Amino acid sequence: MFPRFVRTLATSTPPTFQDVVIIGGGPAGLTLLTALKTSPKTKHLKCTLVEGFSLDNVRKFHTEPPSDFTNRVVSVTPKSIEFMQNKIGSWDFIHEDRVKLYDGIIAYDSQDSDSRVEFDVTAIGKGVLAAMIEVINIQSSLLAKVESLQDEATTIKDNTKVVEIINPAEPDLDNHDLNEIDTKSGDSNLDWPIVKLSNGESIQTRLLVGADGYNSPVRKYAHIESRGWQYNRFGVVATVKMQYEDFRSVGWQRFLTTGPLAILPLTEDNATIVWSSTPELAEILLKVNDKIFPQLVTAAMVLDEVDLNYIYSVLEENPDDFSVLQDIEWRLSKINAQELEEKYPVPVVEVLPGSRARFPLKMSHADTYVAPRVALIGDAAHTIHPLAGQGLNMGQSDVAALVEALEKGMDRGMDIGSTLVLESYVADAWPSNHAMLGVCDKLHKVFSTDFYPLVWARGIINLDKKADKASRIIKSDFAKLKDHYNAPKYPIVLCHGFSGFDRLALFPLPKILDNNKQYTEKSLIELDYWYGIKDALEKLGSTVFIAKVPAFGDIKSRAISLDKFIEKKCKKLRKEESESSIYNDKNQDSTTTFQNQDEPIKVNLISHSMGGLDSRYLISKIHKDSEHYKVASLTTISTPHHGSECADFVVDMIGGNSVLKELCPRSIFELTTAHMRKFNEQVQDDPDFNVVGNEVSDGA
Repeated sequence: MFPRFVRTLATSTPPTFQDVVIIGGGPAGLTLLTALKTSPKTKHLKCTLVEGFSLDNVRKFHTEPPSDFTNRVVSVTPKSIEFMQNKIGSWDFIHEDRVKLYDGIIAYDSQDSDSRVEFDVTAIGKGVLAAMIEVINIQSSLLAKVESLQDEATTIKDNTKVVEIINPAEPDLDNHDLNEIDTKSGDSNLDWPIVKLSNGESIQTRLLVGADGYNSPVRKYAHIESRGWQYNRFGVVATVKMQYEDFRSVGWQRFLTTGPLAILPLTEDNATIVWSSTPELAEILLKVNDKIFPQLVTAAMVLDEVDLNYIYSVLEENPDDFSVLQDIEWRLSKINAQELEEKYPVPVVEVLPGSRARFPLKMSHADTYVAPRVALIGDAAHTIHPLAGQGLNMGQSDVAALVEALEKGMDRGMDIGSTLVLESYVADAWPSNHAMLGVCDKLHKVFSTDFYPLVWARGIINLDKKADKASRIIKSDFAKLKDHYNAPKYPIVLCHGFSGFDRLALFPLPKILDNNKQYTEKSLIELDYWYGIKDALEKLGSTVFIAKVPAFGDIKSRAISLDKFIEKKCKKLRKEESESSIYNDKNQDSTTTFQNQDEPIKVNLISHSMGGLDSRYLISKIHKDSEHYKVASLTTISTPHHGSECADFVVDMIGGNSVLKELCPRSIFELTTAHMRKFNEQVQDDPDFNVVGNEVSDGA
C-alpha cells in the first residue's frame, strides 16, 4: 500500500499521534522523511510530512519530465550524491540524463580578469567536483523512493497549510499516565506540540521538525532566534543555451562589483545562470528583451564594468533597444578571438522564455537548531549566499546529522524528542554550517566592491604564475619604507591575534567539500600572517621573530607561551650572536660577545589584536623576573583593550546553551567588554613603560 496522501474537508477533529511530523516538502523535508523510512533503526516510526503546496508537479516530473530544464538548479557535491545513493537510495529514481557532472570552476575578477582561480579536480586525481541537478529532479526522486517503500506508517499531506502550532500545558505531575487522552475532547496532557492544519486535522507529535524555510513557523513556535542580514541584492536565475556544448566540463564565475555572475553547465548545450545583482540591475535583467538578454550575459562575463554600466543605462531607458547588440558586438571584437575562446565561457545565444526569475539574497543562522521536541533543518536553520552553491548540501548534511542523532537515541532507549538526543545534532551540524556561512559572507563583501585596496588585495591571491610577481610587488612596496624609517635597535617579536597563525596553507576545494582526511596534495597557496613585514624589517637590519602561541587559548596561557617563546629565542641568541649583531647599533664593539653580558636581552613587541592583550599580561604579570630578556617597548595594533562588541554578540548568542559553550573557545569569553573591564583593573600598565598603539571595539 502506498503512503497516504490525505486531503480532507476543514472539520475539527481530535488530534492524532505521530512520532515525527515534518513541516515542509522541499528537498530537506523529503530527504529527512526518506532517510527515516530507510534507516533500519527508525523506519518503524509513524511519520507525517505536511506541505502547503501541491506535490502533483513533483510526482508528474518522475513519470513525464519536461523537455526543457527548469530554472531552479543546484550544485550537489559528491558527498551529497553518495548520501542519496548509498544511505537513502533515492538516487535510483533520479533522471540521470538531466544531471551534469562537472570537474572544475574558473572564477575571475571584473577588476582584473587576469586574476583567476581555477579548481580542477582532474588535475589532482579526483573525478567530479559537483553535479548540477534540478531541484524538482531531487524532490521527485525522494518522493518516488518513499512511495516505493509502501509504508503504512508514512503519511504525506500536501496542499495543506499549518494554521497553528500549540504548546500544550505541562503534564499533570499527579497523573502518571502521560498517554491518557480525554475521549470526548481529544485533549492530552502530553507535552508534545500540537499542529493544527488547514484541513481541520490536528496532529500531536513526539518530534516536530521544521523544514519550512526562511520564515519558519516551527522556528517561531520554538522561540529560536535567527540572526543575519539582507544583502540588498537579488539573485536572477535563468535557463540558457550556449553557442555549442563546451568540451570543458567547468562552471564559470565572474565577480562583478554588483555581485557574482555564474554560468553553470547542464547537459548538451544547456546551462543555468545565477546573476547576483543590485535591485536596480535585477529589474533591468528581468525586463530586457529575450533577444538581448543572452548577449548581455556574454558581455557581462567579458567586458569591463565601465562598458557594462553604459549598456545597463541604455537598457534601463528602453529594455527593447536592439542597438546595444551592435554595441556589444563591437566591444567584443576589440578582444583577441583566441583570448575570447580560451579565457572565457562559450557565448550564450538563447534564454528559455519564462525562465527568468529573481529572489532576494540574505544570510541567516539560527542560534540553535533544537528546542524541546523541535528540530530545524535546511533553510529553517540557515540561509546562505548562493555564490558557493552550498545551500542544498548543507541541508543534506543537516539530515544526515539529525538521523544519526535519532538513531543513537533509539539505540539507548531514549525519547527522540528529548534535547539530550537532539543536542548531539546541533554539536555536529552547527559549527560547520556557521563556518561555511561566514566564508560565503566574507567572500561576498570582499568581491562586491571596487574599493582599490581590496581590489588589489584580492587580485594578488592568484594561484598561477602571477603569485611570484605579487610577492615581489608586496615586498617592493614595503621596501619603499626603507628611506623613511630607521630600524629599531632591539630585536622585534611579532605577536599574532585570536585564531592567528604564522603560515596557513589553503588546499583545493574538493578536499574542503569532501573532508578527505587522506588528501596530501600540495596546497594551492600559503598565507603568511605577517607577510612582507618580517622581510622589510630585516632588510633594515633588524632581528625579527614571529611568535606562535595557541590560536584559541585564553590570555594567560597565550602569554605564558609567548614568554617561553621569547626566552627560547633569547637563549639561542646568547649562544650564537655577538651583541653587535643582536642590537642594530653601528657604534657597538663587534668584538664583545653578548653571551658575556649579564643584562637580559631587550626586545620590542609588536602585537596585533588579541596579541596586544597577551603582551600586556606578559609585561604586567610574568616577564619582570626573567633573566633572559626585558621588554623595551610594546606596540599594539587594533587591540580591543576595552573589549570586543563582536565577542559580546557571540557570547550573547550562545546564552545558556551548554553544547555551544563547550564548542566556543574560552578566549571569546575573555574578549567581552565585561571581562576586559576586570582585566584592565587587574593588569595595570607601568607608567614608565613605553606602550603605543591603536584600538578597535570589534577586533580579536
